[in-house]
Amino acid sequence: PPGSAEQTQLMVERFAARFAEVGPRMGEQLDGLYAADVTFRDPLTRLVGIDDLRRYLAHFGETAPGARFAITDTVVRPGDAVIFWTMTPAGGGDAIDGVSHLRVRERVYDERDYFDLGAVYDQVPVLGWLTGLVKARLEPPSP
Repeated sequence: PPGSAEQTQLMVERFAARFAEVGPRMGEQLDGLYAADVTFRDPLTRLVGIDDLRRYLAHFGETAPGARFAITDTVVRPGDAVIFWTMTPAGGGDAIDGVSHLRVRERVYDERDYFDLGAVYDQVPVLGWLTGLVKARLEPPSP
């Protein structure tokens, strides 16, 4: 059965605290937030199990230390939460907006993240140049 409204809200609060600041310890102490058999998906990744999620978050924390996630809005109902966020890179660069959909029983057993992959690619110098070129080619001609 889905988690209660109170349990779902508690998981949203733990999620917000976990992602307030990105760092190498992000993969630690996930048991209070995620179920052992958690499924995680984003535009680049699909994984199953808390151990794989630990490795994924540890790697993310090592490659983007100091980035910050600001929660801009949430929608919570028993067993489901939608969290709107903005990630700001530590070294500058453009912020990336995204949404996380959490499905909750006692803990989060399913997380699906949505964000503009093009915005991520724009942060990488060579890929940023390439995505800029593609975007320019897709724009309608000026009148």
